[in-house]
Amino acid sequence: MVQRELPGSQPTQVPRGTPTRDSAATSIPLREPKTTSIQEGIQNNIRRLKDQSTAVADALNVGTQVHTSPAQFGKVMSDVKPRMAVAYHFFNDYNTQPNVMELIRKTYDGPVSLAVDYMVWNVTKNKIRTRMASIDEDIWPLPSITKKLPADPKDKVGFSDFIIGGKVPYQDTVDKVYKSVNEEFGTNIPTPK
Repeated sequence: MVQRELPGSQPTQVPRGTPTRDSAATSIPLREPKTTSIQEGIQNNIRRLKDQSTAVADALNVGTQVHTSPAQFGKVMSDVKPRMAVAYHFFNDYNTQPNVMELIRKTYDGPVSLAVDYMVWNVTKNKIRTRMASIDEDIWPLPSITKKLPADPKDKVGFSDFIIGGKVPYQDTVDKVYKSVNEEFGTNIPTPK
C-alpha cells in the first residue's frame, strides 16, 4: 500500500498499481458545507515564454486576461473557500504540474485537484473522493438499438482508374469470406466482381 496525502486532507491507503496517472484515491474531509469550485484556464506565463518562445506581451495577456494564472486561480479559491478546488484546461504533465501547484500555493492553501482526463470526483455530504476512472480505451461500440439498413448502392463512390489498375482481387479468398458470412447469417449477398 502507498500512503498519499494532499494538503488539508487525511492520508488515504491506496493499493500499489492503482490505475491512475499521478493521483491516488484521496479523501478530503469536510471543512465547511460549501461547494466544489471548478476554474478553467490555468496558464503558467514563464513556462509559456521559455518553452514556446511566446512574445512576453502575448504570454502575459493569454496567461492573465484570456485565461487565469495559477496565482489568480489560488486567489479566487481563497475567496470562495470550496470543499475542493479543481483547476483544469492547462498542460498538466510532469513538466508543468509542480510549478503550477507551487504558484497556486502562493495564494491558496486549501484542497485542490489539478484535473486530467478521466479524473472523477465522488462528492458526498461528508467528503469528496478524487480518483481516476478505470477505463478500457480499446472497446467496441454498443450494438445499435435500431435496425441497421444496408447502404444504398446509388450512393457508392467508385475507385479511381489508378487504384483499380493496382487492384489484386484475390477473388477466391473474397468468395470464401462472402460464402462463410452468407451461411452464418442466412443471407445471399453476391461477391463483388
